[in-house]
Amino acid sequence: MRLPFLCHTHWHSSHHTQHSEKRELLKDEGCCSLLRLCWNVQWFGGVEVVLNWSEVPPNAAISEDKLSGFACELRLLEGDLRCLKATAVVRRCKQHFYDIQNATTHQAVLKAVNCVTGYLALHILVSGKMNCHMEPTLNFLVASQLESSDWWHDLPWADTFKRFLAVSPASTEDQQLLVSVLELLQLYLSTCCRRKQGVGELVCQGYWITKILKDATQPLPNHLLRIAAVASGTDDDCLVSKQLCREILKLVQECSSHERKLEEAESAVPKKSAGGDTGSRSGSWTHIIQAVTQNLTFSDTQTFYNLGNQ
Repeated sequence: MRLPFLCHTHWHSSHHTQHSEKRELLKDEGCCSLLRLCWNVQWFGGVEVVLNWSEVPPNAAISEDKLSGFACELRLLEGDLRCLKATAVVRRCKQHFYDIQNATTHQAVLKAVNCVTGYLALHILVSGKMNCHMEPTLNFLVASQLESSDWWHDLPWADTFKRFLAVSPASTEDQQLLVSVLELLQLYLSTCCRRKQGVGELVCQGYWITKILKDATQPLPNHLLRIAAVASGTDDDCLVSKQLCREILKLVQECSSHERKLEEAESAVPKKSAGGDTGSRSGSWTHIIQAVTQNLTFSDTQTFYNLGNQ
């Protein structure tokens, strides 16, 4: 049809208008939860501020006035806050160390030790730095808490676990708890040997453990001398005591391995270790070797075939 005037076409929406993705993003629960967390962290000044909340805003720390202009769709939910606190590895480990220091029962200590062991084992798996000779396997996690190792060494290892190594176990429950502690310390020592900023001088922490094991007057190395006396107890007592002795020997092996690495690297002993101990390379493992040889029997000989290499 021909009209005697110009006709302009109109659209319901301009084809130059960019489609808003807000509805699609907020429709996905996982994406919406992540947006809420990131938005609150940026709005209120950092993740530590959010982690210190006991409840979501508005609360005692955040008033309604501070929420003016804050998008209602991005207000944090209780589930978001619980999820953030549960996945904050550094904060969780610090709390577990605090729980270990203040625990009054075997169950409380064992629960916290097992949690720290799990986190540390996962850190070793993610970082790929076991025994300082593996390359990182997940490069995209370089900035993550699990991959980073610096904060692990800043935890109060010596202040938390020295008391467990300085007292002789008085019961089977004490021995079982000490076994779990020694297993954790072995994992800790496996991450202690590293080079400053990836290159340069080799630094090995955890010397306070070596100093305790090299002290012949300490109850932990002397426990090896008491293994023969356990034969008069029950079968369960014998099994736990033997397991404890094996863990002590594994810990000795890990400590001596660190010393060999330092000798091979011709590295001097740091003047001050992470635990404040000095002179850890003084002394010897003679009392450990004597304790083992005194308890060797014909049937046990093959178990200690590499004793001369320690």
